[in-house]
Amino acid sequence: MSGPTDRADAGIGRAAWLVIGAVAAWHLIVGATLWLGDAEAYYWAWSRDLQANYLDHPPMIAVLVRLSTAAFGDTLFGVRLVPALLNAGSAWALARTTRTVGGSQSDALRTVAVAYLVPGFLASGIAASPDAPVLFFGSLVLLATATAIHRPRPADPLILGALLGFALLSKLSSSVMALSVLGLFAARRELRGRLLTPWFAAGLLLAAAVASPVLLWNLQHDWATWTYHGARPGAVTAANVGKLVAGQLAYYSPFLAVGAAACTFGLGRDSTGLRHLGWPSLLFNLYLILRARDSEPQWTALGYLPGIVILSLYILSLQLTRPRLVRAATVFSFALPAVALAAAHVHLYTDLGVRLMPASYAPRKDWSTDLVGWRETAAAVKEVAQPRPGVPVVSAAGHYTMCGQVAFATGDSPPMTCPTARTDAFDFILGRAAPPAGADVVYVGDDRFRETPQQRMRLERCDEPRVVEIRRAERVVRTFRIWRCYGYGGAA
Repeated sequence: MSGPTDRADAGIGRAAWLVIGAVAAWHLIVGATLWLGDAEAYYWAWSRDLQANYLDHPPMIAVLVRLSTAAFGDTLFGVRLVPALLNAGSAWALARTTRTVGGSQSDALRTVAVAYLVPGFLASGIAASPDAPVLFFGSLVLLATATAIHRPRPADPLILGALLGFALLSKLSSSVMALSVLGLFAARRELRGRLLTPWFAAGLLLAAAVASPVLLWNLQHDWATWTYHGARPGAVTAANVGKLVAGQLAYYSPFLAVGAAACTFGLGRDSTGLRHLGWPSLLFNLYLILRARDSEPQWTALGYLPGIVILSLYILSLQLTRPRLVRAATVFSFALPAVALAAAHVHLYTDLGVRLMPASYAPRKDWSTDLVGWRETAAAVKEVAQPRPGVPVVSAAGHYTMCGQVAFATGDSPPMTCPTARTDAFDFILGRAAPPAGADVVYVGDDRFRETPQQRMRLERCDEPRVVEIRRAERVVRTFRIWRCYGYGGAA
């Protein structure tokens, strides 16, 4: 690795661009042919009713999906274009960071390869969730920080402020990265003097201004987002320890999870100056996973970003001292995702996997089952929802993710309301929390959410449910039940 790269020669190289383009094309093809997952449909529903913030997350994913679907319609492509482009941008930013700290174009290509060999990073280019924008803006923060260290400019704090503000508008977990940037400026001698400059003050104000919608919304709603997330912590249990280890190894792949984490915490010489942006976020979110009742492995994603860059640079020197280890790790890191991707494609696009399942197969526990049957169900909802003169008709379901999927499948017609027992984002959107008084309700349930409409609402009466069975390989993998109910009178 040489010294910091001149701006004129900071390109990531044609090979890296080809890889990024090929992966983006694959993301778009898969994204346009697989139905939305339950959380994705929930976020799409947000985009129909834009807010300054939502109960679960800030508004960035909803805003971006709204812009994309305004151009390409409420289609799979329109929704999934967002994560595909953001993921490509994240890969470019990581590669450009490698070049900025002095890496060659070969190093930049290696950074792109390491990033895409992380299963969670690769998957973020398909799933329309807050992880896509937070990884994008987090990667740009990494690039801007590298620029501030290796090629300083007066306006660096202003650029960092804007990017951190956008990261905070994507996911609140980026607040740890924001604190890490402040710590890095305070810790490094060449950056410390910039803390008292007008540029730094302007950067802080800009970050606060960009992120202010989240704060203002919470001020108006009794800090609902903080209350919602604060209810998650529980005791550290053996089950949570197992979930943490298994989740990190699966989401980031064994070699890369260990390698990137080791580089983040101190393996190898860190010539990038970026290590301290990673370990605080990594430690904080690992702790949350240990304590949370319902954690997700991608919470740690921002913490691994510096490790990806450092690892891609460290591999070259490691290859000189331990070539066998590098060869074995490379083969393993390519083989494992390749096998997993091939198996996933076969299972998602054919019925072979279901056909080979034993008699004890439980479709309800198969994540791919969540993606099937929606077109048939939407057609049945349309038939059941025939209007009566002078009586409004709405649809409803018993869980917020089911509400989102039904709304996307039907084009939000009849309009979706979501009278669930658990507080969710629909409760803060006017007209979405519950049906209007006296309305007819078309209620959709399935094998996962078995509650009847009478368990959720007071109703005059309900017809017998229409049953829609979804089959794969001659097996019933999912059963939807669709009720037509009359005279909504409030929550049960």
